[in-house]
Amino acid sequence: MRGRSGLAGKIKDFCNGCLKARMPSTLSSFTAHQRWITGGAILLSGILLVLSQGYAASSLRNESKSRPSLAIASWNRFPNSILSADAALKRVTEALAASTSPIKAKCTLPDAIVVLGGGRPKDVHNPPEFVKKRCDIAAKIHKEAKKHGRNVYIVPISAGSAHAAMTLFGNGMPLYESHASADYLVNKHGIDPKMILMETTSFDTIANAYFTRTQFADVMGWKCLWVVTSSFHAPRTRAIFDWIFGVNALPSEGVQGDGNEDREAAAAAAIASESATLPRDRYSLTYIGTENVGLTEDEVRVRELREARSVKNVEMLAKEKRTLRDVLLFLMTDHRLYSVEGLGTIEEVSDELKKSYKAS
Repeated sequence: MRGRSGLAGKIKDFCNGCLKARMPSTLSSFTAHQRWITGGAILLSGILLVLSQGYAASSLRNESKSRPSLAIASWNRFPNSILSADAALKRVTEALAASTSPIKAKCTLPDAIVVLGGGRPKDVHNPPEFVKKRCDIAAKIHKEAKKHGRNVYIVPISAGSAHAAMTLFGNGMPLYESHASADYLVNKHGIDPKMILMETTSFDTIANAYFTRTQFADVMGWKCLWVVTSSFHAPRTRAIFDWIFGVNALPSEGVQGDGNEDREAAAAAAIASESATLPRDRYSLTYIGTENVGLTEDEVRVRELREARSVKNVEMLAKEKRTLRDVLLFLMTDHRLYSVEGLGTIEEVSDELKKSYKAS
């Protein structure tokens, strides 16, 4: 009742104010019929005004209830977005300017910049043009952060590509794609070699993500990663890295059994009871899509079509492979590039696709 009285009081005050302040002399000369019409219009206006104020206040309360806390919002401030190179540089500059504490800086700036390979280098000094573009933006972000006292690692990844024969050094040793990216970063951009960590194990994007996490992020304690690739490759990269960095890590202790099936059952039970590490709260990933330079329109089109098909396969795998152990076993027993059964097998692809990997 108190709420109703308050509402009625507001309406009454509004109407009295209109009658006294807005039309003090004119209203008295109106006929009774005119006064009823005018008074009714004023009364309706008052009701609508008060109701609109009440709705606005209610909306504000609801919004404040649903808005995440500052800590959560800052930790996942830019979750899983794909940025242009210019937008990424702008974000670094703004984050550095706004960062007043190490914790806040850690949420908005990368601990490491991951640069994907994806094409056969001509030699150790010359990765493909589209990979150079990825290295260029990684170097700019690194240097901008360094100006403000943040020394960020750059991690060029990829040993090679499934659809291109490997380039060899003069001594017959393989020239990994990450070798060429690292050399380009040092000799073109003057990056300190000690701030470049090369990944030399993977031959596809799933393994790119898996080894980035298991060989680097988990070991180094990195929480915020910025992942750089070409625009045509960015959607699949995001799907795969979100999957791999989102799966559970099996507990290293307490999983026992007489055989593989028993251990798998025990591990599954451990995960269900939340005794395994849940990484979704630990990683913040941001993706940067660079220009598709060095490729013809046909080559970009072929790659984009293949990428779109692959995303659907990744979505299926992500539902099935929900731990790092699942992913490892998938790679080492089912994937043709890493499994014993896959040794020597070749996937038949079009010449246009091979050209996009600079295989010819």
